[in-house]
Amino acid sequence: MLGIQETMVSSIDSWVIKSFWGRNELEFEAIDAVGKSRGILTIWDPSLFSKSASYSGEGFLAIWGKWSDVEKCCGFINVYAPQDLSAKKRLWSNIIQLLQSNPVVIWVVFGDFNEVRTESERKGTEFSFSGAMAFNNFIHNGDLVDIKSGGRRFSRYSKDGSKLSKLDRFLVSSNLLTVWPNPNVTILPRGFSDHCPILFNSDIVDFGPSYFKFFNAWLEDKSF
Repeated sequence: MLGIQETMVSSIDSWVIKSFWGRNELEFEAIDAVGKSRGILTIWDPSLFSKSASYSGEGFLAIWGKWSDVEKCCGFINVYAPQDLSAKKRLWSNIIQLLQSNPVVIWVVFGDFNEVRTESERKGTEFSFSGAMAFNNFIHNGDLVDIKSGGRRFSRYSKDGSKLSKLDRFLVSSNLLTVWPNPNVTILPRGFSDHCPILFNSDIVDFGPSYFKFFNAWLEDKSF
């Protein structure tokens, strides 16, 4: 699954999408850009994910369907949040409504949220307490888990490197942890964009059968 935000998606052709994806086997959904930004593009491998429905609104594109080998329905919400706080609050509210109307779906909410959770996630730019509070309330009210990221501290860098922020992240519904129990996020090196790509991964670790443990002191207990 590949999500792209802040791109000039406008009546885009499949051959352009293939240049992002790197192979012919793909399906995608897109929201056209307004001017030079606000476009959203989600690409997936049809051999791994089969879409059953999609829904879009201001600042987000949602798709859900069947992921291979997963019994429950899986949904992915690609986010490109606006700068304006009131518009962001509308976005948070709309996403929460979608989550709550489909509670059995395993949700992954990801993208450019244009907001930080704490003051430490900004450097060189003004921190908005009200914006962070609204964002944290959205995560809490949506019953979402913020997957801890590694690789880099920030995901957005200004051209001169003086302004840094962690605007991009993955948020997941708690039921995802029963299917993918060890999720992790890596902020990768940035290329042409001022935003770094972020990679979501889940490693299933099998430590083998549990060992049988016995303490000799138990034999001294008459109730044993």
